[in-house]
Amino acid sequence: MKVVNEDCSDWDSHVQAILLSYRVSRQKSTKYTPFELVYGVKARLPVDLDLPTASLPVAKDVDAKGRIDELKRIAEDRRFRQFTLRNMSNLHTQIVRWSAAILIARP
Repeated sequence: MKVVNEDCSDWDSHVQAILLSYRVSRQKSTKYTPFELVYGVKARLPVDLDLPTASLPVAKDVDAKGRIDELKRIAEDRRFRQFTLRNMSNLHTQIVRWSAAILIARP
C-alpha cells in the first residue's frame, strides 16, 4: 500500500503510524509483538475499546464526569509523586555533598 505522495516529500508524516503498526504486529521469530516484549502486556488500541474482551468489557453507560474526576485524581497523584521524588533526589544530593565535606574536613 503506497501512502506517500509522488515526490516522496511527506514520508515523515507517516512514521508514527508505521511504527505503531510494526509494534503491535506479532513477529514470527518471537511469537510476540514488540509492544508485548517491552511492556509485558498486549497493546490496547482505541479500536479495542469498542470490542468486548475478557479484560475490558464494553461500557454501555459511560460516566464521563466520573472518568474525568478519576483522571484528574491520577494526574494530581502523579504530580505529587514527581514532587516527592524530586525532593528526595535533592535531599540525597545534599547528604552526599555534606558527607564529602565532612570527610574532607576530618584531620
